[in-house]
Amino acid sequence: YSVMNKIGATMANNERSGEALEYYRRALQLRPSYTRSLINLGISETNLNNYSEAIKHYIQALKYTPSAEQAWGYLRVVFSSMRRYDLVELTNKQDVNALETRLAEVAAEINPIVPGPAPSPFGTEDPDINKDVDIEAVIDGMNRDNGV
Repeated sequence: YSVMNKIGATMANNERSGEALEYYRRALQLRPSYTRSLINLGISETNLNNYSEAIKHYIQALKYTPSAEQAWGYLRVVFSSMRRYDLVELTNKQDVNALETRLAEVAAEINPIVPGPAPSPFGTEDPDINKDVDIEAVIDGMNRDNGV
């Protein structure tokens, strides 16, 4: 696990963060609680602008090592990049549970559970139907045709 982490770090330090991910994941397969690899995985994801993945890795690292100052610092960087200063402030409390609770609330605000469209009663959709039709324009046209 240590060697895999070091290879990943070498890749990341040579601006190859995408390739580093594989090595960090291998390290974590060998030792799932290896906080250093979790943090490094988060750093590489941050470098690739995959903020939600980075946040997950930092939080996982903090669950194993709540006092990991680096993980808290990197979370601040991610939240600042996202302009979520409310979450930056929350990291100052260094309470993983409170942070997870707030992130769940934020996720619900951003992606509320919305029921999808009802399935077609016939099991398939008609491929000839143009889904890009402006319904309002069609209704306006119908109204004009009918003298409304």
